Amino acid sequence: MLFDTAPANQGEHRCTLVASDGTRLAYQIRPTSGRRYGVLVALHGLASNMSRWAEFTSQTRLSRHWEIIRPDLRGHGHSMDWRPASLGRWADDLLALLDTEGHQRAVLVGHCLGAAVAAEFARRYPDRVEALILVEPLLPEALPARLQRYYRWSHLLRPLLAATHAAYAMGLHRRTYATVDLQELDRAAREQMAQDGAEIIQKTHGKPTNDLRRMPWAVYVESLLATVALSGAALRDIQAPTLALLSSGSELADWTVTRRYLQAMPDCEVRVLDAHHWLPTERPDDLRIQIEAFCHQLERSAGRDESEGPAQHA
Repeated sequence: MLFDTAPANQGEHRCTLVASDGTRLAYQIRPTSGRRYGVLVALHGLASNMSRWAEFTSQTRLSRHWEIIRPDLRGHGHSMDWRPASLGRWADDLLALLDTEGHQRAVLVGHCLGAAVAAEFARRYPDRVEALILVEPLLPEALPARLQRYYRWSHLLRPLLAATHAAYAMGLHRRTYATVDLQELDRAAREQMAQDGAEIIQKTHGKPTNDLRRMPWAVYVESLLATVALSGAALRDIQAPTLALLSSGSELADWTVTRRYLQAMPDCEVRVLDAHHWLPTERPDDLRIQIEAFCHQLERSAGRDESEGPAQHA
């Protein structure tokens, strides 16, 4: 079921989907102001929430003809859940969201963890994907040696994670988590970068000590592992047109290795921007322009433009 509440940001509506297991999944919708050419679902990253895409949604020209949906992934933000997290569960949640809203297909744009969710959804439900926009995806093959070592030994955490989830199920170790306004956090980070240099973002974003204030630690660890769970080889299964946006200065992955796997996909265009892994924070205008250009290209390919008469509905 869909429950509309008070309007959120200007032009948007807050909604809640009750999943089959009873979890309440929050999302916001910005309807089109004109004829609808498509649906864009914006997926946030690890320990993030739907406000990651608030700036983009408020500024993009796509909002005239593209309905924009930005959910809180299960276990994040206002979609709090204490059960185990996985790419498969998020993909099923996304399917339920599209079904609830009556959309047969959508363009999925995902940042980091959101990119992994988008790619997994495209592998499971290819007929429901018009195109993908993968922003700074993290592939296990591209991790630096020290992170690859941690990843290889991560299976040792499974008993501890299982025990923690059992405690969660009994109501233990639960507490309220703050939902951070990432749009405001980004503004503050840009002011710091202007004074202290772009490298300061490594201290303001992506610190586990900050992330763990926003979500249960077991769900955080599972989300972290899910971020790099989809191998580069698995991407070759994806047939949907894809735009990949990478950062040249990321310390989390070797972008040249990531690019090599992305270029092996059937239909993927790769762009590399100068940033440290937080393109929505460091290069918001360039990110928006790249997404808009790709969506306009989809419009032209499908014959959806101002001169073509009524638009097809997604």
